[in-house]
Amino acid sequence: MLERIRNKQRIIFNVTVGLLCVGLLIVGVVLSYSNYLTSVQMQQTQSMLKFQIDALNRTNSELQEYNFQLKSQLDTLQNQIQNQIQMKFQSQLESMKNNLTMTQSKLNALELQLNAPQPSKPQPIEPFNYLVYSNASGSYIAENGLTSSIDYFGNSATKVCQSCKNRAG
Repeated sequence: MLERIRNKQRIIFNVTVGLLCVGLLIVGVVLSYSNYLTSVQMQQTQSMLKFQIDALNRTNSELQEYNFQLKSQLDTLQNQIQNQIQMKFQSQLESMKNNLTMTQSKLNALELQLNAPQPSKPQPIEPFNYLVYSNASGSYIAENGLTSSIDYFGNSATKVCQSCKNRAG
């Protein structure tokens, strides 16, 4: 009976070892197949990348040629524009010099008017009256006869006088 038990144990051991070997064999086959699939995928990816790189290289060459053509056109346009500007520049410069001279003359005349002595301003007769007058720049000023302060100021004599009338009531 002991021998029978030992035989059963050997059989169980041998079956276990056999199953282990089969399991390891299955794992090995699965790993080999996985490596094979990875290798195939990498080859496909490499082929695809090579195709894309070739396409990009062709596109790059075309773009470089197009860029060269555009640069040539740009240079031509820049030369044309520069020539046109130079041709017009002299007449515009002369016109601007004439305008500057005329403007300087007008400015000098205005400065003379501004610096000319101002007539003394009249004084109000009654303390609640307004004295309305214009200065050299053409603005209208309403001075309060009571406070001698300037209550209204503007470019329209009508509006300044109306404001005085409204306040005096």
